Amino acid sequence: PVARRQGSSLELRSELTRALDVFLEHVDTEVREGVPQPRAFVDVLSERRDGFLDFVQSKEDARVVEEILRAVTNSEGVGEIETEQCREQEAEKEKDQEQEQEIEMERYADLAYQRDCEEVRRWPISALAEAAEPLRLGAFYPAAQFRLYSRSPLPFPAYLLVSRNYFDLHWVGERRLKNVAVALDWIPATGDLAPAPPCKADLSAAQEARLHNALRLLDTDDSGSFEPAKLVEALRSAEDITLTEPELAQLLKGGPHLTFDELKEVLTSGVYRREEAGRFPVVVSPAGGG
Repeated sequence: PVARRQGSSLELRSELTRALDVFLEHVDTEVREGVPQPRAFVDVLSERRDGFLDFVQSKEDARVVEEILRAVTNSEGVGEIETEQCREQEAEKEKDQEQEQEIEMERYADLAYQRDCEEVRRWPISALAEAAEPLRLGAFYPAAQFRLYSRSPLPFPAYLLVSRNYFDLHWVGERRLKNVAVALDWIPATGDLAPAPPCKADLSAAQEARLHNALRLLDTDDSGSFEPAKLVEALRSAEDITLTEPELAQLLKGGPHLTFDELKEVLTSGVYRREEAGRFPVVVSPAGGG
């Protein structure tokens, strides 16, 4: 009888230990070579169910287990949708924060520039009928006078003008320079239009060096000479024109090529810079028509 009780006690202890194992989760300390792939929770539960099938003894037990697995499967689908929605919301939130930061940075940068006295100054459009009237009224000024605060002007050509509504020379302090969005092609009198005489450019030593470096890029075979194909590319790059066959033949004067000095003379002579007397490009501001 004692042995029978001891045997029964061992079996009971084994059954209790087995029952407790249902609530224990094995901790895997194995270090894998690759990145472990995530598993669906329903697969983990199904594996646990298969390991403890001896506890599923009745049809009711089996039904309850299947109901649990089905509920977990449905909840995982909803969870994935909710997770995707959360990610989208987080992405939108980050985007909004970045836009707010950019706006704050622009506001901070604007503090470094002055905006006073930028009201539009009206001028009569009838002034365009006379060549000197817009300059006399102060609506336009030569671009060669244009300069930013505490900076020197650039040597723009005499026929290029700037509207005071675009940039007023009387402004003081740092100003945010606007992009040139509108340019007025001003011709006071069509009868005065005529080809402008060539204007030879006198280059400094530094400018000659830059021109030499630029032409070396076109001299792909380092021959020091410029055949027709190179000449066409040089004039297109320098003057934005494409030479015709007669113009190219006249430029070469019967020879096969031009030397560097000859091409430099052509580019600085202004012969191929097609300008018109009586035509004035004007940089204007879209606000107020000029």
